[in-house]
Amino acid sequence: MRRLAACLCLLFFALPSCRRPDTRPPDQVVRDLWSDDADDRDAARGTLLKRGKDAVPALLGALAGDDTVAALAAADTLAKIGKDAVPALALALSSAPNSPADRQRSWSIYALGLIGRDAAEAVPLIEEAQRDHALRDVAAEALKRIRG
Repeated sequence: MRRLAACLCLLFFALPSCRRPDTRPPDQVVRDLWSDDADDRDAARGTLLKRGKDAVPALLGALAGDDTVAALAAADTLAKIGKDAVPALALALSSAPNSPADRQRSWSIYALGLIGRDAAEAVPLIEEAQRDHALRDVAAEALKRIRG
């Protein structure tokens, strides 16, 4: 009887975590960051994090959208990807100021700040972005985090 109970417990707790891996391309997975279902958003973040560097372009696109929850999830996921995301995030800072890309630039700076010291190569670009009034505060906070 104990064995049966142990097997049932194992099946009950182990089966939900035995999902098949999400094989969709990152640009399709990133759409789940806009889901109303928190479990779907969390699953998307986990899948994108596992994809690492390959997910960076799709995550950068999410930074430019109007959905703050999705942009925050994308920035957090990029930060967890870490150093591999820094070159693409730094490149996003080079878009023209006062353009529709300002939102992406702001979230990119935020993500670089979350990455911390591993984002040191982006400091000159963040310092330049700090001159833009719209980016001043987020840039100052990111520089503090990166410089430790």
